[in-house]
Parts: sequence; C-alpha cells; structure tokens
Amino acid sequence: REAVHEARRLYDDEARALVTRVPGLVDVREGGLAPGSTRARWYRPTTAMARPVVLFLHGGSWMFGSIDSHDNLCRHLAERSSCCVLSLGYRLSPEAPFPAGLEDASRAVDWVRAHGVGLGGDPERLALAGDSAGANIAAAAVLRGAGPQGLLMLYPSVDARMGSRSWEELGDGYRLTREDTRWYYDQYVPAPVSQAQPLVSPLLADDLTSFPATFVQTAELDPLRDEAESFAARLHAAGIDAETRRYPGVIHGFMRFEELDAAQEAIDDAARWLRSHL
Repeated sequence: REAVHEARRLYDDEARALVTRVPGLVDVREGGLAPGSTRARWYRPTTAMARPVVLFLHGGSWMFGSIDSHDNLCRHLAERSSCCVLSLGYRLSPEAPFPAGLEDASRAVDWVRAHGVGLGGDPERLALAGDSAGANIAAAAVLRGAGPQGLLMLYPSVDARMGSRSWEELGDGYRLTREDTRWYYDQYVPAPVSQAQPLVSPLLADDLTSFPATFVQTAELDPLRDEAESFAARLHAAGIDAETRRYPGVIHGFMRFEELDAAQEAIDDAARWLRSHL
C-alpha cells in the first residue's frame, strides 16, 4: 500500500513538471459533488454564456492519477473548446476495484444534469471524456446508459485481452508495458470477476449502437493503439459518427507532455471536435 501511495505522489509530481503554460481564461472551483463525496474540479471559461459540459475522467491505469495530475490538460480543454469541464477524482484500485470508479462516473453524470446550470453549464450538451483508463470508464458509462451527446477518448484502453498487433510490437520499452498493464488490470478487476465483460473491455460489447458521436485519438508508439482504432472502426460499422486520428512518433500519455508539438496539436483537435459536436 505504501508503494502505491508513493507511486501516486510521483505520478502527480511528474504532471506538475510537464506544465509549460497555465491557461488564464478559465474560472476554477473545487469541491465534492455532495458533502463528503468524491473530489471534483470545475473549469468554466470566463464568459457569461451557458456552456456545454465535458465530464473528464483522468487516466492512470485505474490506480494512479487525480484531478491534480490532469489539471492543466483540463484547463487547456476548457479554454480551447469553450466548454465547462468537470474533472472527477473517482475512486481508485486496489482499494476500490471495479466497478467503484464506474459508479462514481455514473453519479457524476447525474450530478451534472441536476446542478450544471447553477455553475454556468448546459447539461443538455454533455460529453464524456477521458484518457487511457479514464476513457475506458467513460465508454463503460455509455454502455450503462449515461446518454451523453459526445465521447472523447484519448488513447483508450478497451480490451483486457491485450492481444492486438501493437501490443506485440510495442508491449515493452514504450512507457506502458504488457507486464505492468496486466498487473493493473488484475488490481482493477481481480478474479473471479471477468475482465472480458464489456464494462471492462468495451471492444467486446455485442452492441455499440447506444454510443454518441465519438472521437478516438491514438499514439503511433502506444501498445493500446490498435485496440483503440479497432474500437473506432466498430463504432463506425455500427453507424456511429466515429472519427479517429493517430499522432506519429509519440507514446502513450503524450498529451500531458505539453512541450511536444503533437500534444498541442492533439489538444487543439480535441477542443475543435468538442466545439463542433456540442
């Protein structure tokens, strides 16, 4: 347990070191979604108009990450998309394994719809978003009936089998390794619960017709690349407005590395997509 807590601290420290510019055109408020509940942070562009709302679920292999580790990414998304962003500090494994984080996300959707107007948001225009494990939870929330108007997935994890070609090619030496990821899955969904169920592996869902318009962003040197792109292809085959873009020469998690031109381009693409779909 001490090792996990130390790893979480280092993850957040790394995020602070990656910041190159803090957007100033965003009003930021923090608190629980209810007294004593999950920590959350609300980002609102400094305009008087009611804005669409993006519920953001941070990555970190369901074990790491926080509203602090993804603070600046959420600020950039709010500033560039002109959307309100609610970043959720959902419960983490191993202390709170599946489906705890998914339940927190579902409650957050309900909270936005009940209280978003009072904070300057327009809950009728709601998107779910997340990176990596957070994108996994966002997709699972859609499968549970969250019913957003859009879904933004940044290099998502969608298949616990880890059997794609990109896992074979990139599963060692590119930051996210096969061995580590298998361990993360086992902490998030310990036996005897099945990791092949769609709420854990959305790629394996039989029916994807409940999904809204979706944008999937992938990294060329990410072992999750092929499963994410396969998910986008399945959405398209199901008649969903599904767009995907692969960013060359970058690894998993690259959008938090703000000094990279690819990171700035990907954030701009995400913001542009949110503006056009909400």
